[in-house]
Amino acid sequence: MQVFLMICIGLLLASCGGERQPKPTVAAIESGEKTRMEWQKARKPIKVCIEGMEATTPAWPHLGVYMDVSTTIPEERQALAGAMFTRKGDVYVSANRHALTSDTTATVSVCYPFRKGLGTNDTLRLIAPFDENLYGVETSRIIGTTIQPTFRLQSSMALLRIVCEGDDLRDRLDGITLIGDDIYTEGGYQPYTGRWLDKKANGSLQAGSTDCLLNNGRKHDLYLIPTETACSVTIIIRINGKDHVLRTMLPPLTAGSMTHLSIRKGNEGVAINSSWVEPERSLAYKFRMMPVDSVQTGHYLQRDGTIQAKRDTLSMGVVMETDGKHGKAVALSDCPGSFVFSGNGVSSGRRFPTIDGKRKEGIVNPTTGIGEDDKVIYKPGMPYSSDCALGYTDGATLTQGLVEADGQTKRNSPLGRRTMLQETARHPGGYVPSLGELAKLYYLLECAKPSTLKGLIPPLQGEYLTCSESDKDTFYLMDFSHGIVTGRLSKRYTQAKLRLFYLF
Repeated sequence: MQVFLMICIGLLLASCGGERQPKPTVAAIESGEKTRMEWQKARKPIKVCIEGMEATTPAWPHLGVYMDVSTTIPEERQALAGAMFTRKGDVYVSANRHALTSDTTATVSVCYPFRKGLGTNDTLRLIAPFDENLYGVETSRIIGTTIQPTFRLQSSMALLRIVCEGDDLRDRLDGITLIGDDIYTEGGYQPYTGRWLDKKANGSLQAGSTDCLLNNGRKHDLYLIPTETACSVTIIIRINGKDHVLRTMLPPLTAGSMTHLSIRKGNEGVAINSSWVEPERSLAYKFRMMPVDSVQTGHYLQRDGTIQAKRDTLSMGVVMETDGKHGKAVALSDCPGSFVFSGNGVSSGRRFPTIDGKRKEGIVNPTTGIGEDDKVIYKPGMPYSSDCALGYTDGATLTQGLVEADGQTKRNSPLGRRTMLQETARHPGGYVPSLGELAKLYYLLECAKPSTLKGLIPPLQGEYLTCSESDKDTFYLMDFSHGIVTGRLSKRYTQAKLRLFYLF
């Protein structure tokens, strides 16, 4: 009987317990769904804007973005915690479909370059050589269909820019080394705040854009950890395998500043020609230089001395021969106007009595019936002697000899005509080609099938100067319209076009 009563009581309690947990009603389900839909509707994508980016070409392709959102959804937090945002038009957006949030007041931080998974308080150890490091300061925010914060980018680096030049257009820069007790070579860095911690000076810094022509106008940039005070430094410039040492004082290297040093090599060594400081430099994205040994014929020489595979508004020459690293480029256009060889009987000291060992004039690779006496057969690599004009292909050395000789004579030419050397001096790294080099260009544009240069520069038309001398008062000229070469023209009176070549 007692067992029966206990079973009855248990069933009664179970029945009462079931009454306390009623089944969900239709209204409760609809209310929950509505709340979920409203939350989904409130979530917005983030579009990051950068001040002044419309005028910045090219701009930075990616930014790192960290958004401290108040959400319990793991996917949302992860999508906005140290994520890559890619430029699309004038804004930066995420490719992650979870990069949405309803937290319109959340703190947003940006940095460049993108560093995966790092937060605003995270620190990484950076060791020289350094690149540009940027962080953002938010200046405004627009809330609409998107959350759109706008940032002003600031650099956390000081920039030391060194530009070199010299009297000899053939000089090569092998390296730049910077040494100083207050030149930091490593430190702890917070990407999203731009702060440097635990800075150390352990050794020296090398510029990474050397091994090039000294006079090509290239800017050699060293990004440095900022310093609070002026510092004494030693700069070692290696030119043509020889070290030249400079000692100077640098001003405080503040974040975002640029210190410019113009260094010139003369007969007595190297010296700082001029210097200045920009307390707040303009920021611009820089393309990576082409890897060593990757330069090809048909690539483009830029105004800053670098090489690119594609032509743009800063291209000034096209590579016509290279070993993959160094070589020669021909200018994309003629120098404006016409020029004479020289104003006086200036000479490089090297003369070529004949074009090919026989003739003083003739027609290169004629296609119609031309007599043997006038026919000059030419192809790059033919074994012409370096004592004849077609066999000598070092116009840079001839031009340098003319420049040095011209410095000891009067520059004025009859009737005030411009000389080719005056014009060449306006183009760092440029030189007047020899007849052998100009004949190669003619062959590549007019005779070679196929040719890597055809279509990259328009065919040359008319008469062009060379730096090859035939005698004391005469020089070689080439007519590209007909392939005619003659060495009987006056240095002082004959005017012609000028197409410069460049070493790189």
